[in-house]
Amino acid sequence: MVATTQAIEITVISGEELFLSRKKRVRRNAYAIVKTDTSNSQTTNEDKDGGSNPTWNEKLTMNLPNHARYLIVEVHCKTSSGDKIVGVANVPTSDFLGGYGHQGYLHFLSYRLRDLNSEKNGIINIAVGTKIIENTNSDYGFSGETKMGWQECRTEVGIPIDGTKMSSGMVAGFPVGYNSYK
Repeated sequence: MVATTQAIEITVISGEELFLSRKKRVRRNAYAIVKTDTSNSQTTNEDKDGGSNPTWNEKLTMNLPNHARYLIVEVHCKTSSGDKIVGVANVPTSDFLGGYGHQGYLHFLSYRLRDLNSEKNGIINIAVGTKIIENTNSDYGFSGETKMGWQECRTEVGIPIDGTKMSSGMVAGFPVGYNSYK
């Protein structure tokens, strides 16, 4: 039996205009942590030289729980006095799962970071794509037999214009305004 679960592939691209305090810019050792829930997180390597505009370009693949409404992206900086949270962004899962592209579509997104006082503190740039995980184990655990690949998705919306089944690939659609659903 094959079980499937949704996974995401996040590329943490870069940060912009990061500050440790109102007047003190991040100089080095910035890194990002991405969380899909309290027990599932991954961390990028530190950017040793990027200063207040770090670049990571690191790809992280994570399971996405069905109940997840947000991803949390935290940017930290290692300083001589310890680890400091520079800023946090909550990324709604609807931004990359909400019908703005098919399964596997890569979304390039930028979010405002907020520090622990909810003040604006820079921007985080990420790319998010969804994946499908197929598991052939009967216990549905994730072991070495798990295979990952982009899921192919074909969306057919509209009315067939040639009188055949929808699978012919030719359809006519019409736009519906948001207010039509109220």
